[in-house]
Amino acid sequence: PRFCPCPSVVSIMDISYLNYPEMFKKRDLYQLKNWSKYSIDKATKILTISESSRTDIIKSYGVDPEKVVVTYPGIQMRKDVVDSNTVYKYGVKSNFILYVGTLQPRKNLVRLMEAFHLIKNNQLQLVVVGKKGWMYEEIFAKVKELGLEDKVIFTGFVPDEELPAFYKEAKLIVLVSLYEGFGLPPLEAMSYGTPAVVSNVSSLPE
Repeated sequence: PRFCPCPSVVSIMDISYLNYPEMFKKRDLYQLKNWSKYSIDKATKILTISESSRTDIIKSYGVDPEKVVVTYPGIQMRKDVVDSNTVYKYGVKSNFILYVGTLQPRKNLVRLMEAFHLIKNNQLQLVVVGKKGWMYEEIFAKVKELGLEDKVIFTGFVPDEELPAFYKEAKLIVLVSLYEGFGLPPLEAMSYGTPAVVSNVSSLPE
C-alpha cells in the first residue's frame, strides 16, 4: 500500500526483471521495477526464497543485509494418490523427459528444444507441462523448425492432483532457466526419486 501506518513486510521472489528486462512485456516491467523499489524502500523486512535472491536484492537495491530474510518454500506432494495412467491421456508415452513451468523466455525453452533435438533416441519424448505465459511464440516456432512436433508434447495446464503422476513416471526433469528465484519443480521431482537436470545459475545450485 502507498500509505501504511504500521511496519510492513514484503515478499520479493526474485529480481529477474532487472537481470533480463528484455524478457518482460513493457507494462509488466514498468510495474515490477517501480512497485518493487517502492515496497523495498518502505518495508521494515523483506522476505525472499533463496540466498541467491537475497544477495541479488541487497546488491541491486543497496539495502541493509539485516533487512532481508530467506524463507525457503516447502512442498506438499501427495504420493498416495498417484495414478500412473494419468500421463497417457495427454498423449505421453512411458519414456519421457519432463519440464514443468510457465512458458516464458526466462525458462530458456528454445535452447532446451535445440538440446533435445541433438538426442538420438526415437522413443524419447519431451513433455512440457505448464500454461502459456508471455513471449512464448518462439518456442513453438523452434519445435516446428526442428521437426519435433511428434516428439514434444505440450500439455498446457495440468491440475495439481494429476501432476504427481508426471513427476513419478518421468525419466528425469529439466529446468534450464536463465534465472530462478528458487525453482520448485526439481525439488518436487526429487521427492519422487526422479533425477533433476538444472542450469548452473542463480538459486538452482543452491
